[in-house]
Amino acid sequence: PRRESGKGIVFSRSKPCKTKGMRYINKVKDKLTRALLLSLLTLFACGRVSGGSANLTPVYVSDGAIITNTLNGQTVWQTKTGVRYMYFNVPSFTFTNNTPVYVQVTYYDAGVGHIAMEYDGKDQNGVVNHYAVTEAHSRSSRVGTGVFTNSYHQLMRPVLAGNENGSAELRLDIDDTNTTLSVQSVLIQNAPFTDPQFQQALTKPWLSAYTGGTLTNNDVDASSMTDKVMCGYQGWFNTANDLYDEGWIHWCRNDAMTTNNLNTDMWPDMSEYPTNDWFPAANIKTKSGKQAYVFSDASLDVVEVQFQWMRKYNIDGVFLQRFLKTNNLASSGHQEWALANVRQAANLEGRVWAIEYDVSSLNDGNAFSALTNDWMWLVDTFKIKRDSRYAHNAGKPVVAFFGLADTNNDNLSLSTCTNILDWFKTNAVYGSNYIWGGLPNNWLTIWGTYSNVFQKFDAISPWHSPNYAADIVKANAWGAAYWPILWPGFTWSNEQTESSNNAAFINRQGGQFIWTKAYNAATNPSVNSLFIGMFDEFDEGTAIIPMSDDPPKSPNGTFQGGFIDNQGNPSDWWMQLTGEAKAELFGQRTKSATLPTTNSLANRSNIGPEVDDILATSDVENRLYRVPVTFDGNTAVETQAGKSCRYNVTPTTNHCFYFDVDDNYSYQTTGLPDMDITIEVEYYDVGGSVPFVLEYSGTNGAYTLHSKTITTQGTGRWRTARFEIGDAYFGNNQNGGADFRLLIESLDALG
Repeated sequence: PRRESGKGIVFSRSKPCKTKGMRYINKVKDKLTRALLLSLLTLFACGRVSGGSANLTPVYVSDGAIITNTLNGQTVWQTKTGVRYMYFNVPSFTFTNNTPVYVQVTYYDAGVGHIAMEYDGKDQNGVVNHYAVTEAHSRSSRVGTGVFTNSYHQLMRPVLAGNENGSAELRLDIDDTNTTLSVQSVLIQNAPFTDPQFQQALTKPWLSAYTGGTLTNNDVDASSMTDKVMCGYQGWFNTANDLYDEGWIHWCRNDAMTTNNLNTDMWPDMSEYPTNDWFPAANIKTKSGKQAYVFSDASLDVVEVQFQWMRKYNIDGVFLQRFLKTNNLASSGHQEWALANVRQAANLEGRVWAIEYDVSSLNDGNAFSALTNDWMWLVDTFKIKRDSRYAHNAGKPVVAFFGLADTNNDNLSLSTCTNILDWFKTNAVYGSNYIWGGLPNNWLTIWGTYSNVFQKFDAISPWHSPNYAADIVKANAWGAAYWPILWPGFTWSNEQTESSNNAAFINRQGGQFIWTKAYNAATNPSVNSLFIGMFDEFDEGTAIIPMSDDPPKSPNGTFQGGFIDNQGNPSDWWMQLTGEAKAELFGQRTKSATLPTTNSLANRSNIGPEVDDILATSDVENRLYRVPVTFDGNTAVETQAGKSCRYNVTPTTNHCFYFDVDDNYSYQTTGLPDMDITIEVEYYDVGGSVPFVLEYSGTNGAYTLHSKTITTQGTGRWRTARFEIGDAYFGNNQNGGADFRLLIESLDALG
């Protein structure tokens, strides 16, 4: 018997083994004894028991010179200075072709750099690749702990026929030859090792459809891209020894976490991330002298926190930036933790998401095949169309592109751009997609050359456009939706090692910079959706997620190596402004070019236990109940824009919707957190500029009037509005024992 992960017991039939043991068995008279001995000796001789694992020793090849040494009382194999590889042969060890095997490397954790393992095997198409990189692995970065450490590797399709440099079957590859690699032991076996992180790495959730939980009652409508505020999402920050296990990525250059190598112009505020996801940034200290920490996007917990922020600040979802290169295609076995984590977090937090391809690393020779193969993999293997949280419009999945027909990217010809878009729009199996395009800001001036490509987009978002109005006129001419881009500021002092006076630097102005753009967008009647660039891009100083006011020190006392901060605002200020930009766009706050004050936005939504009531013929109630009050709260069922709902029957008298909160959820509580309540209302946006307000049972009375007034804009679409309350005192004190009511002030109908 041979045990493999996820397969239970597998019995393998082996060829007869002719050994001395076999000849001895033939002399045994007792048939039962002979059968038992035959079974056992066959197993041992063919390696099915003792051959299930083997200890490996290095072999000499031309570029793999090693010596033996002693460290901490242990004998180790050690690469010579300047040598990159350490080679191994596999001795008498039985495995099944194309069936995974697993390797444990015990090494001394000194120096820096990532340790890769390459093996004599095949790629997933069955083509021989003598230097295949292990498909899953853990703890492969040296971070200088000064102790012996175990690294684990999965070899998916081993051949192990001695094809590396003529004799070896696997090798360790270090990317920093300034320090030596010291290895105590290497063990290969047929069964996966039980290390928890390695076990998690083996799950590879991107190889199948999502089957986990989904937030159903407070979710964003995934069937339409209208009335959305979406953010660009990089998801590309990785750390040494995270689940991705490829070293430091995007936090620093050259996989070396030192102050001079830092690659971001913002430093993360880690206070809301789980502490077990705080990765020390090597020995770097903050300005106050504390250990500096960063997060990894390979962690689901990290990504889920970020999607909780989206729900908290009323952001609908993200365009996941997907940077394809010929050596990182998912169809070739590339790890996809960010992809899987975004999918799961969007489900758990009720957000929507879509793929946005950045084509800047592709060219005429590979762009079409890379993009189409990747989308086919997403549909066939990742099952992206089965995901209820994947964004659609008019029944079509959304696919976004940035960099097609862009004068800043001359790698792609017009014919290639045309072929790509035609395939995504018309292919019989994988086409019929809704295409969103990120265009260059000079798109109007190059219209004559690129117009045939531009007009294939169903929605456009010119990058940092100087003129929304002119853009919209042209987009309307062929019926494309227009998404203005908002961003909080810009700097790449560290990312490009430039000084603070570089021409690209854009000061955040305490939030006024992004707010001015939000106001300009909200006052244009043709705009109904916004693209925020970006949610998490610390590299160029455009992120809206929390940054720290205590970043690392500057390496040379200059701005290069310095970081921007929150300019006296709370670290979530930029997400607050994004949520308010959405409210301003939808007429849920007074449109004003004046930046809101921090005090006016102090009471924000919280993410915690929820109660809800879905109104229909029979309400779907979850500890929140509609209270029928005959004389001013009489409602009836109707359908608007495809949704069953309730409306006030006689507007002149029935101008209230009453609700009661389950007393076990909140009842006359004056202490936190029950006083902090967010009420989210989904309403049909009728015509006639109908204003409605909220009155609630608070510490100042049973009918405390909320300061916010929501006024409909007549779009004929469903929208949501939020009322944040900081002094709730729900005590069943309104008519019918209700705790709050929606009051239509103009006495018009409202759903």
